[in-house]
Amino acid sequence: IINPNQLIKFSKALHIKIDSTTSVETIENLLNLIVKNLGKCGVYFHYVDNNCEREFVVQAHPDYKVTPSPTLIKEVENLLGKDTAWFSPGYELARIINKNQHIAASTNADIE
Repeated sequence: IINPNQLIKFSKALHIKIDSTTSVETIENLLNLIVKNLGKCGVYFHYVDNNCEREFVVQAHPDYKVTPSPTLIKEVENLLGKDTAWFSPGYELARIINKNQHIAASTNADIE
């Protein structure tokens, strides 16, 4: 069995979940965290509109890519809460199975 932290080195995208209650100050702190961890991993914001319960996904500008690490996930979760950040192994978006479970998988190939 492989430790999930060992898989982070294969990550191509960081996904960050925010919602309509996320403050401007928290967004600014998040941006500073991204800038502090610049690298080659794309960043996607999953914005949940609490009024209509819809999720919108926005890719960050290519200048704001990060270096994947367990520490980065912890720092994002310290700002936004538990289960608000995850990595996926492809440039494509992680598939969402349900509201509570994220499976990071590339749409190019499924591993069974």
